[in-house]
Amino acid sequence: MEVLFALAIVGTALFVLISAHQTALGLHISMEESIVLRSLLEQSVAQAEIGVLAGELSGGGDFGSRFPEYSWNYEALLPAEDSLLTLYQVSVYITGPDIEESREFFVFDGNDVEAVQPGSGASNNKQKNTNKNPSPGPKP
Repeated sequence: MEVLFALAIVGTALFVLISAHQTALGLHISMEESIVLRSLLEQSVAQAEIGVLAGELSGGGDFGSRFPEYSWNYEALLPAEDSLLTLYQVSVYITGPDIEESREFFVFDGNDVEAVQPGSGASNNKQKNTNKNPSPGPKP
């Protein structure tokens, strides 16, 4: 009788250990897929931002030989025509055999900032801001 109790305890412990291992393996696979997706998203968002700042309002590509079945594309829109602010709304799409993911974000094009000349008071007298090295601010 004691042998049966011992076998029951060992069997239960073995079942718990195998179940815990299987759960950990499932979490690992899920985490690995999430990390790959996040990496693909980061890469495509960076490429889209570079493209928008270069003046390309749409584009796309693939992720090379490591992920040949996945591709990305983006579209950028200028939501409001404002002469003082160039803010693009960008949508990035990633497609693959088992996913279709999208992200939206905004890109500010600081190279197109127009500043009103001081003292002129008129909105027609605008000058393009070409200062590439802004001042670091007031010194303490």
